[in-house]
Amino acid sequence: MKWNILAAAGLGSILLALQPLAAKAVTLEPVEQITVKASLPTQSLPVQYDMRKAGLTTRVQRQGSYGMCWSFASLASLESTIIRQEPAIDLSEWSLAYYAYAPDYGFPVADNTDPLRMGGNFYVAAPMLTGWRGPVNEADAPFGDSSVLDPALTAGDLLERSVWHVTDADMLMYDIDAEITDAQRLAVKQMVYDGQAVAMSLYNINSLYNASTFTYYNAQNQRTGGSYHAVTIVGWDDAFPADSFRTPPPSDGAFLCKNSWGPGWGDNGYFWVSYYDPSIVELYAISGEAPQKHTQQYQYDNYGFWSAMSVEESDPSAYMANIFTAQTDTCVTAVMFVTATEDQSYAVRVYKNVQDPADPTSGTASGRTRGMMELPGYHTVTLDTPVFLSAGERFSVTVHLSGDAGQLITCEAYSCYTTEHSDGTVSKEESMVSEEAIMRSFCPGESFYSQDGSEWHDLYDEPAMDSSKLDPRTGENIHTYCKVGNVCVRALTQEIGRVVFSTYAKAVPSGTAVTLTCPGAQEIWYSKNGVEFAPYTEPITIEKPTTLYAYAIKDGMTTQTVSQSYAIQTAQLSSLLRCDTHAYLEWERLSDTCWTASCAGSKSLSLLPITTAQITSDAGVFSSGECTEVADVSAVTLHTQEADKLDGTYVIYLTDVIRGNVNLDAMVNAADAADVLLYAAAKGAGAAPERDAAWLSRADCDENGTADAADAAIILQIAAENGAG
Repeated sequence: MKWNILAAAGLGSILLALQPLAAKAVTLEPVEQITVKASLPTQSLPVQYDMRKAGLTTRVQRQGSYGMCWSFASLASLESTIIRQEPAIDLSEWSLAYYAYAPDYGFPVADNTDPLRMGGNFYVAAPMLTGWRGPVNEADAPFGDSSVLDPALTAGDLLERSVWHVTDADMLMYDIDAEITDAQRLAVKQMVYDGQAVAMSLYNINSLYNASTFTYYNAQNQRTGGSYHAVTIVGWDDAFPADSFRTPPPSDGAFLCKNSWGPGWGDNGYFWVSYYDPSIVELYAISGEAPQKHTQQYQYDNYGFWSAMSVEESDPSAYMANIFTAQTDTCVTAVMFVTATEDQSYAVRVYKNVQDPADPTSGTASGRTRGMMELPGYHTVTLDTPVFLSAGERFSVTVHLSGDAGQLITCEAYSCYTTEHSDGTVSKEESMVSEEAIMRSFCPGESFYSQDGSEWHDLYDEPAMDSSKLDPRTGENIHTYCKVGNVCVRALTQEIGRVVFSTYAKAVPSGTAVTLTCPGAQEIWYSKNGVEFAPYTEPITIEKPTTLYAYAIKDGMTTQTVSQSYAIQTAQLSSLLRCDTHAYLEWERLSDTCWTASCAGSKSLSLLPITTAQITSDAGVFSSGECTEVADVSAVTLHTQEADKLDGTYVIYLTDVIRGNVNLDAMVNAADAADVLLYAAAKGAGAAPERDAAWLSRADCDENGTADAADAAIILQIAAENGAG
């Protein structure tokens, strides 16, 4: 067997070529190539693009002194895919960084080592997130709060807390020794343009940063005097001037990146990296689905993708498989697997009732799917037909990959290589996952590989590779050792008979069509607000706040009724930054469409909103991703509007005088009382003018939930006490 081990001891990866074992030559069955996932450019892209202006970036965070940049970059990529349906999405980097080094299911660390300062990369983030061990919301694990971190928390506990299930982690670049290519730059742009921020790692040396132009370029690919650092690509500019960098790169062009050093650093937390920076070592993007869609994941590879190998180095095709045992009556509807190189064709097959525990294909061939993956990484594909399983039933998932020779079978691995230098010193590099950790969860009869799909070999029986060779260029002796673990193949299941909704967002645009599915069901019945059930025949349109109820009829039996409530989404701000103080405004939500914040004591401020909506205001012209100055006002009101959504109102107070100051003229006086009396009179006549929740909150001085004459009397009393006429 030819093993190509990806030993990601630091940021990036190191390829180790090992000697092959003997293997017979066979005729390989071709895989039909069907393009089902296009990650490379499919359309003409603009010269420049900025996700801030599109409203698709979350807040700039601050990692402090912790080694958590990888966690911030990974979750920023994921958040960018969620922000349209959850504008205030904020996932906890604190939780991910801590539990990634949990001793039982994370990457073990030495005693007394702070996991929050360990650092990490794609190979740490991807196994945790694709294993659904998180993420959780920031509110449930706030940054810097050690009291929320529980070393006894299990993987199952994290699964229950997870608010999103990561299904895909695409690698656009992962070789530490290679420089970014034109094709990779183009692929990054396409992802960003499609609304998917891309995590990136580069070697950071502070002296190479140009603070006056917010630019970075490591011209000589220096890898001493600094450290690897992860950021998130959120835009680009093909015409960004080369002379803006301390050392001009070969040509114009740069990526716009979001950092995790707070909004007070750089350009409100952002900076530019030259297209031609040779120290870039990782490019990846993370996406997922609502946790209600798939309830369980069968997997053995707790530590994910660390190795890629083939039976023979020249093999253009290989098979890998896992045999599982169903824990309950369940239904497999999707499969997750990992590819190690670009443009790999795949054919996935699930087998029921596996008879021979050493042969994954010794069962009944059931659900399948096939296609092509253009990018390496973790991928989730849906089976053409669901596979129903009984509790205790042995089943398998097989994946046939075909593409460039070598690096086809992906699995966990521990690797270590020791170099005896000519000066007598010895250096050692090893992967972050230990051999002990891999073997703790590695058992016979789990993971298999095959060259032809008929003769299978248990990966557990493969001995560790242990070899030494002399480097003819340096005369140094290099000793290599590695041990592989389980293959990266997983089964995703749904509850039998449970109706699944196409979206689980709490608020949706008006006109959203919701589809209902239930594997194996003969009929699905639904009701809007529980009024009357009817057969489901076509997508259900949500035009107002609605609760959908649904059940299925399967094999003559009625399944349990499930429900999902939907509100109509409001055109919201994702964030609002004060550019003058580099602080984000924290909102008080008064209603579904109205928020307030206070900047008391300020006479002027500069505001930078992030939103997918259009903004109108009497205080100035506001656009997403751009700063606007406002001055000499008591309050700033922003109105947000977007097609098929409710209008939003945001009021920022620049005065301490709020209660009773109905007209926001910086004082409570008779004019405010008159406004309230006029409103109360019109309301009594059934013709009250429309007022937002912020106005009503200012007018409701007795806090009884309405604005009336009693409030006007209180306002007059306050005015008299203050001497205001």
